[in-house]
Amino acid sequence: MRSIVCMTTLMMALALACGGDEAQDAADAASAAGSEVGSAAKEMMDRAAVSAQDAADSATNAAQDAMDAAKNAATTTAASTCRSLAASGSWGQALEACKKAHEMAPDDLELEHAYQQAQAAAGQ
Repeated sequence: MRSIVCMTTLMMALALACGGDEAQDAADAASAAGSEVGSAAKEMMDRAAVSAQDAADSATNAAQDAMDAAKNAATTTAASTCRSLAASGSWGQALEACKKAHEMAPDDLELEHAYQQAQAAAGQ
């Protein structure tokens, strides 16, 4: 922005030093230069805004991917613990693990069955 002011001031001073048509030509050149600089600055600002939005979108996607991976890991761990305890017949210990695993993966019929067995063994 400072360069626009300096350039315009210089062109105006040049225009005043010259006379008549030369002054008008210098003023026109200063005006054209100012317009070009303004257009270039707007284009740069627009590109920066797009880049900032792209970076924000990438960060949001990365955060969502990390949350999904953490959820999948937690579900896998709970399911593994449930299955392991159920396989060993440790129904008392399996009850809580199978309950959590079933809550995390309600469509997994094997987990649902293990949870039901644990409930039955615990008298629930």
